[in-house]
Amino acid sequence: MKQIFQILAVISLGGFPSAHGSTIIFSAAPTARTVVAADGVTPIVGGLVWVGNFGNEGFVFNPALTIEQNVAAITTAGVWRQFSLDTSTNFANSGTSSTLTTSGIARVGGQVVDNNSGATKADFFNAKTLYVWIFDAATPAASTQMGIFKATTASPAWNFPTNQNGVGDVLTLGTTTTTAATTAAVSNVGTTTTSVLRLTSIPEPSSLMLCGVAGLGMLSARHRRRKG
Repeated sequence: MKQIFQILAVISLGGFPSAHGSTIIFSAAPTARTVVAADGVTPIVGGLVWVGNFGNEGFVFNPALTIEQNVAAITTAGVWRQFSLDTSTNFANSGTSSTLTTSGIARVGGQVVDNNSGATKADFFNAKTLYVWIFDAATPAASTQMGIFKATTASPAWNFPTNQNGVGDVLTLGTTTTTAATTAAVSNVGTTTTSVLRLTSIPEPSSLMLCGVAGLGMLSARHRRRKG
């Protein structure tokens, strides 16, 4: 499977000179960790996957916010920079592509290309830690669950390659226990085991409403006791 992805990457880079840059490939091999929902069972198929770097991990997941709101807050607090986006404007660089998803077998697979050729930003990701941000839907706005993960022990290491001025750096990674022996959730946004990457969810709106009603009930009871 890895060899197939590498061949595709070389063909893509060779066929479109303007797309030269760094390429990150994830192999969705059968031995890769399965991406599952917060219930620990339901497989996540077709979910969006980002790769990038955090300036710091000092952020928190707020279950009172939507996933989209959490993304905005974590992006700022964690100084997130997404691979394939301009690190200054957060818009896509020319010639980039992003097809990383949780595949039909609920595993991270695909490739993302960042065209940094000739730009000052070409060296931004050089050798920095690579993080994987996974959602349970095709967009953050449509998602109710997400997880952020990194591999603390992996071969090759989960670090971005050093950009060679746009000559076509390719790094192939995986989430198997062989290639990424220790994979951890970042700032408790998700959990991991040797076989799964488990997402974290926000409460269902109905659950939030029930909590609110219960809270009002408790306040009302206290008020009645005080009056009595």
